[in-house]
Amino acid sequence: MKKIFLGAVCFLLLGACKKDTGKKVTIVKDCTGSYLRSEGKDYHICNIDKVAHLADGATATVSYKKIEKCTSETDKMVCMMYHENEGWVEVLGVK
Repeated sequence: MKKIFLGAVCFLLLGACKKDTGKKVTIVKDCTGSYLRSEGKDYHICNIDKVAHLADGATATVSYKKIEKCTSETDKMVCMMYHENEGWVEVLGVK
């Protein structure tokens, strides 16, 4: 029973920091921030400096990981519009 519990805990911990490597995405930028669009879902980018050189609507191959919260001061909301998203991501690399 202990092994099953430890296995479940490890699975949950590893799944919480899921990293996607080399995924083709669309960059979405609006007044609420910058997002990676993948398979019809938007992911809010915490470290927008990594995609600053890309225009809204551009496609790129991006490595990123989901994070619980963003502590960056560079991505502040500048309008009161709501943009539905799947949570924060940290961009690790752009090709």
